[in-house]
Amino acid sequence: MFSIGYAACLHSKVAAPIMVLPAKEGRQRQYFDTMKRNKIMYVSTVKTTTEATTVIRSQLTQLDKTEKQKSRIVSILAISLADLVSLSAPELRSFEGCKGLLKDIVKGCVAKNEDGKPENGEVQRLMSSAGDAIKLSMLVFNGETTGFVAGYVRNDGAEYVDAATYNGMTKEQKARHSAEVFWNMSKTFPAMKMAGSPVPTPDAIIKPSVNDMGKAYKRHFENAPLNADQTGLEAPKRDNAEGVINSPTEARKTALALIHWLKDGNLLSAETDDKAKKVDGATLKRLAELAQQIDISVEENAKATRVADADEKAA
Repeated sequence: MFSIGYAACLHSKVAAPIMVLPAKEGRQRQYFDTMKRNKIMYVSTVKTTTEATTVIRSQLTQLDKTEKQKSRIVSILAISLADLVSLSAPELRSFEGCKGLLKDIVKGCVAKNEDGKPENGEVQRLMSSAGDAIKLSMLVFNGETTGFVAGYVRNDGAEYVDAATYNGMTKEQKARHSAEVFWNMSKTFPAMKMAGSPVPTPDAIIKPSVNDMGKAYKRHFENAPLNADQTGLEAPKRDNAEGVINSPTEARKTALALIHWLKDGNLLSAETDDKAKKVDGATLKRLAELAQQIDISVEENAKATRVADADEKAA
């Protein structure tokens, strides 16, 4: 894999060996080759791989913090990974290439086992935690197409501060800011829902949620299709849905009935009574999916409000 030849590729003037790629990675390589031909290149925020590596090392040790802190850490880590990729050999400028570069750094951060080798469990744990950062780094690296951009934000705020503004600040002002990833949603989703109807997405920069990042990665790197009104990704086909809710009123009635069902303690006996579902915990699994979808929908509603507010400020 890429990590084996990282040091050689990075420091040697000899061309890196040609490698046979899996089909999916081959498509990603083709994408980056096209980007290169069109001269859409990411400009590093640092000058050397050593600087990028230093920042990555400092952020890797912080990945187990609270979710809010983790979001900030993942953004800084993603920006530094984009820096590292931009300063590395061209053949490493893909998801797998970035993953290989990161794994080499992770191996130098974790404890060693009795044989003096990096503890594999720790390596896998950190790599798993950094998965979102790798995807986000690819979105930032290809910002001209994806709309993702490296910027700055006040530690107590959320508004986008560009690099030029940040560089003009005093040392004290800079200390009150942190690196952050922002997103021009219009480059991923041409339309958005407002009051239930699709409208053109404003050309505004906002902070993306983790869910936004995941959808954007699928759209730009996995060719996930847009839905009919271009407000999001095409929804997967429903699996054996027994009923359809056609209005907000029906949704409220259904939700109220479910709330009463849960308050009556029915979940405790559901898996015992429904023996066909007892083995895989289907009722609990379905309710967990519902809870997750509620969180996603609430975030999407909040995102629409943020985009509208940002558009008003830009006007």
